[in-house]
Amino acid sequence: MVMRQHFSKSDLEEIGQVLSRSAEPRIPIFKCGSRWNKIWKRLLMILSFILFGCSIMLVILEHTFSTATKIYVFVGIICVLTLVIWNSIEKKIEPLNVAKRKYGQSFQVEMKEDVLIYKQMEYLYTNIKIVVGYKNFLFIKADRRWLIIKADEAEKEAILLKMNEKCPIRFVEKKEAFDLREL
Repeated sequence: MVMRQHFSKSDLEEIGQVLSRSAEPRIPIFKCGSRWNKIWKRLLMILSFILFGCSIMLVILEHTFSTATKIYVFVGIICVLTLVIWNSIEKKIEPLNVAKRKYGQSFQVEMKEDVLIYKQMEYLYTNIKIVVGYKNFLFIKADRRWLIIKADEAEKEAILLKMNEKCPIRFVEKKEAFDLREL
């Protein structure tokens, strides 16, 4: 069985809902837009301004560029770079962007006798731990990776029957977005 996979924009948004549940950090300071995250960023920005201000004051008072001034400038630059890198990482790991990057292009899924070929990688059916049905998708955990297949009800049944021929697979049906880490 060979299936051509192409996810539309609405499909990517639905996948993004599941990924957003799964990508939510457990530590409050890392949650994008959380109170602690905003406080941490403000403190980092204030610290960098204070360090730059101190370095300017030292240059004005001493009329030289001393070692202390260099240290203040260096630490201030590190603070600013940390903020810039942190913000760019937060934008890059937004669930919709991740879904577009991973599943935006068309690809093929092929089911052979003993293996599932997903994006030119082979996964043995015996390595598949769990299959989750969510709307018109199958989320398959194989070799510590989540594979996502778009399939209607008939295709879902055929896929599950093919996999269950080799070894029993745990199947869970979900009605709303879920956290992949819990499974």
